[in-house]
Amino acid sequence: MKQDFYFHWSASIVLGLLVSLTTGTQGQSLAQIAAAIARQRSGNEEPSAPKAAPKVYTNKDLKPADPTPAQSRPAPEAVPLKVAAAATQLSASTKDEQWWKSQMRELDAKLRDDLAAVAHTRIYLNELRNRRPEDNSRAYSTEVLRARGELVRLETNADNTLRAVEQFREDARRAGVPPGWLRWP
Repeated sequence: MKQDFYFHWSASIVLGLLVSLTTGTQGQSLAQIAAAIARQRSGNEEPSAPKAAPKVYTNKDLKPADPTPAQSRPAPEAVPLKVAAAATQLSASTKDEQWWKSQMRELDAKLRDDLAAVAHTRIYLNELRNRRPEDNSRAYSTEVLRARGELVRLETNADNTLRAVEQFREDARRAGVPPGWLRWP
């Protein structure tokens, strides 16, 4: 028991000496740190090192764009783009309110159909994932891959149709068509 007392007593003295030695060698007191932060916030900090000038980018720094189209993109669907192309080819005198409304109606119907097909395929893919067989059969894996590919194709079609709608609206705006002509009941 006496040995435990001396051991704990000597360990606490050694620990106290170590703590006092390490706190004395840290360099800055809490007051000095607070004063440095206050100087920094007020903007009156002594410059410790010259700051580097910010990098200015010029056209020479930029890489030229690759003029070749991306090979991984699927080909856009032709139907909505045909409608948009037809809108730009007709003369302004043949485009009346009914023409603009009918073209917009066709594009909206195509977009609705594409989005419905995407939603239906997503539901089907989720159902496939939920009823996953225990044996993880090859037929199941093939069906999931087929559904994923179909979903990507349908999403691409919907995206292309949406772009065609936006392009048609932009063409109408440039042609001076009133916005009401693009709305239909």
